[in-house]
Parts: sequence; structure tokens; C-alpha cells
Amino acid sequence: MKHVGDLKRVLTLSVFFAGLLPLALLASAANPAPLRQRLKETHFKIAHEAYLNDNWEILVMDADGANPVNLTLTPTIHEHYPQVSPDGKNICFVADEGEGRDAVRSLWVMDTDGRHRRKLTDHAREPFWSPDGKKIGYLPQEYRKFSVDDFYTDGMNFYELATGKISPHPNSAALHHLYNPSFAPNGKWIAATVHGGMGLGHAILLIEANGKRIINLNIPGCRPCLSPDGKSIAWGADDKELAVAPIDLDAQTPSVGQWRMTIKDQKNHIYHIDWSPDCRFLSFSRGPQGRGDPSKPGTFGADYAAIMGVYAPGWNIGVVTADHRGSLDLDMASQTQFLMLTTNGLSNKEPAWFRPSPQEQKSEWGARPRALFHMVRHKPAGSLRRRARGGAPQGAGAAGALLWPGYGGNDLDCGCAAESRLGEKPIKPRAYEKTDVIAWLDRFGGSTAELPHR
Repeated sequence: MKHVGDLKRVLTLSVFFAGLLPLALLASAANPAPLRQRLKETHFKIAHEAYLNDNWEILVMDADGANPVNLTLTPTIHEHYPQVSPDGKNICFVADEGEGRDAVRSLWVMDTDGRHRRKLTDHAREPFWSPDGKKIGYLPQEYRKFSVDDFYTDGMNFYELATGKISPHPNSAALHHLYNPSFAPNGKWIAATVHGGMGLGHAILLIEANGKRIINLNIPGCRPCLSPDGKSIAWGADDKELAVAPIDLDAQTPSVGQWRMTIKDQKNHIYHIDWSPDCRFLSFSRGPQGRGDPSKPGTFGADYAAIMGVYAPGWNIGVVTADHRGSLDLDMASQTQFLMLTTNGLSNKEPAWFRPSPQEQKSEWGARPRALFHMVRHKPAGSLRRRARGGAPQGAGAAGALLWPGYGGNDLDCGCAAESRLGEKPIKPRAYEKTDVIAWLDRFGGSTAELPHR
């Protein structure tokens, strides 16, 4: 009988704790974790552009804003508009060289850790990846002389990475004044904005990827971004409002459904919305309206600070949860709904989420001596310095934490040793440490055969 009594007590306790489990789940749902914690648990990364030390650069940070890494560090080249490949291994981007109307904007690609950087073609804008990652689409510049206007484009081309072959879109001749294109995950459509072209004043379009159909989605605003699962579209409905709605991209004639979420800012402009790989979060750029400061190197004047290449002090990257329904006012949002990832105001724009490839996840990004890769700042000869772990070189300035972050392990860095431009010629160091130069070559796919005798 004793055993029967014990069994009854065990069953009673089991029923009791089983009853507590739904209550615990309900409590967890009613009190979600702070957004920063949830982002940290994703292990995603976000690439974005920023203006540091009179130069546009591309940085990568953790999804919660931690561990920013400057991938470019090219003081005579200005990098913008990072777009990450579907497999998380590569970033395509554009880079400006020169000033004013003589500037040349080119299409480049590199690994997501900044290595193996190479130029693909000149006078190219607004790149975007094909769903299989084998091609990069881009918009040819309208005229040879430069203009900062984002719609300064004519046609659409595709660059095949394996062969270097460039092919026009089947309807390229009819595509004019597009910007911010992106492929649908199913590969059938390309979403883009048109401004003052194709018989339209301003519209968000779906362009048939392998045909000539063009669908006006009849939604206000610009810069559409299709979700990775192909079920939703997010876009800038207004300067101070972002919107999210369902879309059926497999339908014969896709259309946008009822808006299910809007993100509003009463004070700042909000642009450049982008989906996280799991569709649970949305990032965006946020900052005050401005017209830029053309006196700064590599920058241009324009009506909107959101435009690529326009100096935008006070602009930062923010994130919200994508499961909100209705209107979300950023001034009223809680820490479980909204988080600013950057706060330095260094013209942070164009965020692009990605899930690091298995190889990158294994390397843990900060575990290897990544500071070795940050040697190319093109400082004057003799500026080479060794530094203690975690410290920035003398004179690094306010942005030192971004330019020379302490990653731990073999933390050797230098001002610079190379005087040739990145990725174009063998390096010609004046003053260098051999281990630094080898690391530089490793980053850009060179070999130690390029090292001069010292």
C-alpha cells in the first residue's frame, strides 16, 4: 500500500507541474525579453555604411549592435550600399572614386569578412543578388558624368560571377530611372522604385525577372524590401513612416494586401528598411533631415540625407520587432519592441542583415587576429605602430573604437604600410612589419611573392 500512496503523490505532482507549464509560457509571452537580448541570441550580423574620418566605409556588427568591424578602411575610396549574398559569404557594394561630377561609382564584391575584394565593373549602381547567389544585378549609370541622385540610372544588367559575363535584362531598354532593386526569393520578380521614368512620376514596381511584364503595386513611397520567405513586403511609405503588408509573389499578378504594420517617427526621417533572415525583425536608418555637406571628401549635396553619398550627421541604425500589428510610434515604443543599434550619428545608413555562413560562424569572427586586417589606413611612412591588446593607436580619434576595435588574441595593428590602392596593384610598403603585410595579402587574396626584399 505504501507504494500505491507514493505513486499517487508522484502523479499528483506531475499533474500540478504540467498545469504550471502553460502558465509559465503565458507569462513568458506576456513579458518578452528585451529586444537586445533577443537579437543577441540570433547570431545574425548586419552590414551598413558609415562616414568615418572623412571616408565612407562598410562595417559589420552583431545583430544587437555589438562588435562593429570596419571591413574596408580605404581612405581614397568611398564604399556604400552593402548587399549580402543569400549564403552569407559575400558582400557586393558600390565604391566612389574622385570628387564631384568626375566621381566614378563602381561595382565591387568581397567576402563578408572583407577579404578577396575585387572590382567588377564601372558606372554601376544599386547592386542586388540573384536568389542562387550566382549573379549580381545592377543599374547602369544614366550618363558618364556623375550625379548623386539615386534614380540616375538607365537599364538593368546582370554580372555572372563565375564567368564575368554581363547580360542585359530582357526588357532593359524600357527600364529607366529605377533605384533600390531587389529579387523576390522565388526569382520571378524584381521589386524597385521608379522616379520620373517609364511613363510614371513615382511608383513601386514589380518587374518580371525573365520577361517584360511590369506591375505597379499602387502603394505610396519608395525602397521596397521583400521578406526572405516571400510572404511580405516592407517599404518607406513616407519620409517618417515605414509600412509592412502581405504580398503573394506566386500569384499570376501579385498585389499588396492590407497594411498590417506601420512604423512612425514624429521627428526623424526613417528609410532603408530591411528584413532579418528569419523575418522576425526589421532594421532601418533613422536621422534628421539634411542636405549634406559637399565640402567633406566623398560626399555630395542633395535634397535628402537618406541618399547614398550624402553626409548625414545624426543618422543611426535601429531595429523593431516585425510581429507588431497596427502603428508603432518609435517615441512610445518599449525596449521589447525597439532598439537603436548605433548611437554615434556617423551617417549610419543602408543596413543589410545576414546569417553568417557555417565557415564564418565557426571562426567566431572576433576570435582570429582580425586586427591584422586593419592595417591599410594609408598613413604617412613611418606611422607603423604596435599596440597593446585592446588599445587604439595614438591619434585614432573619436572613431578609434570602430577603426581599431580590440578583438583579442595577436592584437597587432599599424597605421598603414601600403601606398598603392587596395586590390589593384602589388603593395609597395615603405615601413612595415612582415607579418602585417602577409595578413594584408591574405585579406585581398595576394601572395607572399609580392613582398619586396627588406
